[in-house]
Amino acid sequence: MATLVLIRHGQAGTYEAEYDQLSALGARQMETLGRYWAARGRPVDRAVVGPLVRQRRSFASFEAGLVAGGGRVARTDDDPGLAEYQALAMMESVLPRLSAEDPFVVAEVAAMARSGGDAVKRHKERLFQHVARRWVRGELDVPDVTPFPAFRRDVDGALDRILGAASDGETTLAFTSGGVVAAAMGRALGLDDEKVLELSWIVRNAAFTELLYSPSRMTLFGFNAIPHLDAEPGLVTLR
Repeated sequence: MATLVLIRHGQAGTYEAEYDQLSALGARQMETLGRYWAARGRPVDRAVVGPLVRQRRSFASFEAGLVAGGGRVARTDDDPGLAEYQALAMMESVLPRLSAEDPFVVAEVAAMARSGGDAVKRHKERLFQHVARRWVRGELDVPDVTPFPAFRRDVDGALDRILGAASDGETTLAFTSGGVVAAAMGRALGLDDEKVLELSWIVRNAAFTELLYSPSRMTLFGFNAIPHLDAEPGLVTLR
């Protein structure tokens, strides 16, 4: 069997104007993972990197830690199918309309205006999850955004390409985002779109998920693991 390790990027630009970046903490998380990988002598027969800035910089930080620990990446490839679903574009498209017609959205927007600090972040999270569920259920028409079922098909295509190129016994690391990790879990476990969406919200930064693969099946071996961050609780983040 071959092993596929899906790695979510380190902390990005959460609540910043530009989300698609890697924060200083995110770079440290990924370098720590690279050092952990090297210390345990785990192979990287192939690394496949998604197209987003936070994914590519996460790989660079991981590789720096891996090399510093005496490890190496045997070969590297890119795959556009490892990109995240278009959550921010979807929100920007529908929020102005929903702010006038969806009672839950109206209430959350008003609550954010009255709040400060961490309370604003909680309201933003509640607002996003409500709107995202409506989008995934097909209740919202967002013409310029890839629909969630099409996103899952894109991920399936990436998985097919990655696993189709893997030889028996090889370990491939894919540097990606939480939605892709969740979609791969959905494929392995037969989850519907809404379950995949909800699963994507709990994938931690710099966490790794392992799948065992053969031509006849895909088996989940481990999910959302962060043993490399356990020694420093300050490195553990979800957003």
